[in-house]
Amino acid sequence: GDPARMFDGRMDDVAWFNTALNVTERNALRTVGVEAAQADTAGANAAGRLNATSVAGGNLIAYWNLDDAPGTTNVAGDGGTSIVLHTTPPVAQFVPGGKFGGALDFDGLDSYATFQDASFDVGARGTLSFWVQMDNVTRRNQFFEGPGNSNLEFQYRNNSNGQFYGRVQDNGDVVI
Repeated sequence: GDPARMFDGRMDDVAWFNTALNVTERNALRTVGVEAAQADTAGANAAGRLNATSVAGGNLIAYWNLDDAPGTTNVAGDGGTSIVLHTTPPVAQFVPGGKFGGALDFDGLDSYATFQDASFDVGARGTLSFWVQMDNVTRRNQFFEGPGNSNLEFQYRNNSNGQFYGRVQDNGDVVI
């Protein structure tokens, strides 16, 4: 991607669902995280946790808690998809101080991570959940982008009061 848009900050608790989560489920991810939300599926709706069908039905297709030890460069995720870290020193590091345990700290210069499974497919509808703490909000921060900077993009833009921007592209059509 564009070096001027490299993410500068920490990222934690990345999860892909192949379904659109409801407000209660999204709030559970935001307040207690994916692992705790999954742990309480029996009383899901009453407890404000993930609906049991979202987890047991296989709708959580990939998850990375990013609580790994410093020096780790390949992170296996639930669902079989791994993340590989790419950088030249200084490298992205796993650090304490994420929202739900540890986090992955990106330097904003040249560190990035890639999904390493060609069959990884989020489908036509879904939910991407993640926590970030940006160290620099005076610039763009690219959280996710597709191969060759195409098809998928989610970033913070420093327009006026700040803006989160996302797009996906499928067969030439842009879908927001």
